Amino acid sequence: MPPLFQNQLLMKYGRFTDKNLIFKSKAKYKILKIIKYLY
Repeated sequence: MPPLFQNQLLMKYGRFTDKNLIFKSKAKYKILKIIKYLY
């Protein structure tokens, strides 16, 4: 993928991917907390 094309995608979907990443990291954190609690 050319960098220019990636930049255009990021500009178009930047907010969406940011929210997605935040949601994913929160979910991972919760899962890790649950695993630590169980074991």
